[in-house]
Amino acid sequence: MSFIFPLVKTLVCLIFLLISVKSFALPVDWKGTFGIDTTLIDNYTRTKDESITISNASQGVGRANPGVNEASFQTYIFRLNPTIIINDSATLYSELTTGYGSGGYLGTGNEQAGNNTSGSPVANKNVGNVIYNFNTYRSGLNVRQVYAKLYADTATYTLGRQALDWGMGAVLNGGRELTDRHSSVEDGIKADITIGNFTLSPYYMKVDVGEDLDKKDDIKHSGISLLYNSVERDLQFGVLYSIRKVREKSDNLVGTQGVVLGSGEIKMTNIYVRKGWGKFDFQLEVPIMEGEMGRIYSPNDVNPYKSRAFLTKMKYDLNAKWAVEVNGGFVSGDKGEQTSQFEALYLNPNFHVGRLMWRYNLRAVESDVSRENIFDSYITNATYAKLKGIYTSEKWTWGIGVLWAKANEVAQSGVSAFNHEKNTIFNANFNQDDSLGYELEADFTYQWNTNVAINGSIGYHIVGDYYAFTNLADTQTVDDSYAGQLQAIIGF
Repeated sequence: MSFIFPLVKTLVCLIFLLISVKSFALPVDWKGTFGIDTTLIDNYTRTKDESITISNASQGVGRANPGVNEASFQTYIFRLNPTIIINDSATLYSELTTGYGSGGYLGTGNEQAGNNTSGSPVANKNVGNVIYNFNTYRSGLNVRQVYAKLYADTATYTLGRQALDWGMGAVLNGGRELTDRHSSVEDGIKADITIGNFTLSPYYMKVDVGEDLDKKDDIKHSGISLLYNSVERDLQFGVLYSIRKVREKSDNLVGTQGVVLGSGEIKMTNIYVRKGWGKFDFQLEVPIMEGEMGRIYSPNDVNPYKSRAFLTKMKYDLNAKWAVEVNGGFVSGDKGEQTSQFEALYLNPNFHVGRLMWRYNLRAVESDVSRENIFDSYITNATYAKLKGIYTSEKWTWGIGVLWAKANEVAQSGVSAFNHEKNTIFNANFNQDDSLGYELEADFTYQWNTNVAINGSIGYHIVGDYYAFTNLADTQTVDDSYAGQLQAIIGF
């Protein structure tokens, strides 16, 4: 818990800084989120085998220590959102966070105390050993968002580093939920022009400027959306059209061979519908993408890109306490045909369906936490359906559900295939099963008070034979895995 004290110290310094520059003349609204959780994942490798073959083809998750197949970690979420009202026509918004993914891991830090020098444990000599070994702290805040809203008679203009959000949040997700770790933050300008029930929103964003200020390695994103919103009809529908352009020299994106993608242009048409009929609520989002991905398969050829997803969420209130929720979706995958177009679509990591499936990046368990994050997990190459029952009382909400999923594209013997979790291609020697398995889940939320909630969940994954694939005659022996989490979340 030692990380809390530098956060409080930083917050106090910020308050005194605002006072010192006479900020008392401007109303400041302090909002934010703080959460802390503990998670256990049993059998994160999804197999009984002590040693497994890890390659570009296999679905295996590495195990550094034989006999160890449990992951246990504690993390926190911290988002501070100060809002300064400048005048009637201008307001300044910001979001400050620590670490990556709106927080970090408990027990990790770059500093060590009680050691003579920095470097390896041998060089440190571990003075004091376990008593004075580590002191975990971070001293800085990250400015994730900072933007101004200018209010005019014709439109509202948003300028600066801001989060884009659309529909169900399948592709563009602003991190609207208290427990969200990510947000689609980009730098630029957006206008919201409202006429009656219609809102027209054009925007232009600079995603990345590269190593210098010329255009050779820029990444830009522009788009326009039209949304109809009628409170009386309990109806929303709209369409978003966007273009993301990548310059030839941008080196932030690489293909399956580790080669820089180069220039590309992806166009997205995203359709969103939400309709309520009394006790029944229906949502649908259909993102459709096409264009040129770049050199995804080889250093010489530019591959066309075409992908799509169909996502729906339905809820029916049986009575004041009971409700039934149904989720369904199709997210396209890639066949791995190097002479054809690339077709895999990856949804936003905030877009969750299961409590274990697609919620955690299990490869990060045995990785350096500064290189891979456990929450960087994306739904891709899947067709899924989920049924869930929800019970709500005055302070408690309980849920129990079952999720089924299968892979849309799998390896076929004798042809090239694509590994969606590793972004690699390989020549398949055997056929791969398409079953991702089933997941049983149970969760609860206890609303302690208006601002504080206690959440708990369990997800049990009956692992499908899709994960047994190794591209060898001997497959993995898949085994069920489960995850349990307990979390306290505070919104203020």
